[in-house]
Amino acid sequence: MLKRLLLVTAFMVSTFVYAQGNKLSKKSSNAADIESGEITESLVANPKAASEVRRELPKVSGRDFSLFFSDRFRLMNGVKDEEFVRQAGWLVDTDLVRDGKFSCRTYRQEKPVRKTTISEIEIYQQDEDLNSAPKSKFSISSSEKTTFIDGIENLNDENKKTFAFVIGDPRDALKRYQGVPFEIKVVLPDDKPLSQVKVQTGYTGAYKLNDITFLGEDGDILKPSSYEIENGVVTAKFTNAPPSKILTFKCLSPISKISMVLAHPEIIDEFSKSPAPSLSRTAPCA
Repeated sequence: MLKRLLLVTAFMVSTFVYAQGNKLSKKSSNAADIESGEITESLVANPKAASEVRRELPKVSGRDFSLFFSDRFRLMNGVKDEEFVRQAGWLVDTDLVRDGKFSCRTYRQEKPVRKTTISEIEIYQQDEDLNSAPKSKFSISSSEKTTFIDGIENLNDENKKTFAFVIGDPRDALKRYQGVPFEIKVVLPDDKPLSQVKVQTGYTGAYKLNDITFLGEDGDILKPSSYEIENGVVTAKFTNAPPSKILTFKCLSPISKISMVLAHPEIIDEFSKSPAPSLSRTAPCA
């Protein structure tokens, strides 16, 4: 028994010595590979050499510093001519533009992106003065399933102070500033030719439609003989339109844009020619 125990112990010692010898051999082999410029399999080829590496600082537009100042510093006496100001980047305000006007941040809650409001729709048939909309049935749908639609009954209640809402999901960054496609379907009380349509959008034209196309019962496009938009009211007149009991309005909500705004327009030329980078921020309402 004692003899067998001694044999096992001797085997374990010899195995350990052999393994240690292999490690030393591999280390020396790695060192030789490093000196010869060959690629090694070790995770860190030469820790001592790596600790002595001096890496260059990242540069932006050729500069190894990243100072950003708003445009008012370019007009400030005693500061505007300093090298660190002239070489700094531009901190530029941004704002949301809807319908060609700026919508300040404090009003964003009332004027969110991807939103349309329609207060009233009037439909006239066969050159009659009687509005057919109150006796018609309206429905709204969108190809985007997350679109919020509410107040459909307000489209034909003959009250311009009530609204129907179509609000697209703004969470998708790729669609945030795109219009929301939606359709308004109208079932008319009579099968008569269409003569005129009026669509009133929002308060004095806010959230006006970016696009609207009229389709007849067979799905063909009904081209208006005249088309105008005034104070948010879309007026389309038709001649020789075929009789139709079902109308479809293919619509697209307003498209919003982000605009860069300089607080001091007198230096816009300097900004446009500057090679320095710019960093945008949301502008407060003035």
